Amino acid sequence: MGIKIDVHNEILKKAKIKKDGCYRHKGIAYRVLNSHVTHFGSFGEIYECFGSFTVLVGKYEYSINSDEIAQKILKKI
Repeated sequence: MGIKIDVHNEILKKAKIKKDGCYRHKGIAYRVLNSHVTHFGSFGEIYECFGSFTVLVGKYEYSINSDEIAQKILKKI
């Protein structure tokens, strides 16, 4: 997985105070629903969160602006 554990934990903490929607943090796109992270987009891959598990569920074309592309994809979920 392309997400460092410290960045992952920062995103989980931020999600607790975010409204439902899609956000970006340190190059990682993430989707929040009911104060929980449901999906991450990072380095050409989309992950879905299932409790303490994070599972690869899709891929997209990686580029310099991949966090923006991932955020657009997550908005469609």
